[in-house]
Amino acid sequence: MSADEIRAEINTLIASKFAEGTVDQYFLQLYVMWRYRKIRKGLVVEVIERYLHDADKILTEIAVLLNQPQLDYDKVEGIAEKLEGCSSSSVGAKRVNLSCVEYLHPEAKTKEGDQPVLDFDRVDALVQQLKGCSSSVGANKVSVSCMHFRRFNHAKTKEGYLMALAPVMNEFYDVRNMFLTILQLEEQIDALSPKY
Repeated sequence: MSADEIRAEINTLIASKFAEGTVDQYFLQLYVMWRYRKIRKGLVVEVIERYLHDADKILTEIAVLLNQPQLDYDKVEGIAEKLEGCSSSSVGAKRVNLSCVEYLHPEAKTKEGDQPVLDFDRVDALVQQLKGCSSSVGANKVSVSCMHFRRFNHAKTKEGYLMALAPVMNEFYDVRNMFLTILQLEEQIDALSPKY
């Protein structure tokens, strides 16, 4: 396959995902700047990889919190905010904005020796961070899913959170697969390019 054919494949993929609403104008702008060498390629790859790492870490943390036998609603809310904050507009996936935010948290306990409690504030903060990260990279559907997820914080039900988490994860995996495909195709183009 020639470099032009690979570029056409990338353009078709991006156009399709944009039409579906998976990515937005932030991602398109980032990709255009990368494609036409207006910004360093390594920077774009780093932002995308950072987004993927941070978002995956946040989703894992939320899943762990939601699997606690008892829920601490305040902690879940905090994680949802963290997730929304991760919405990195810089990549057009709307979720890596707060990718550098370090969030240390102690495990929530009801009393000495009791089982861990699901902390709804923490989950909400994580969702907020993920939404922010996703916005930063133009991951529109992930951001929208995060907004829907956060609505369940007001009801403070574990079942609601678990139902709302599935679409967030599905949208993230869709964006992740698209980003990884683009990175692989760009590597193929680089391999075909003349070396000076």
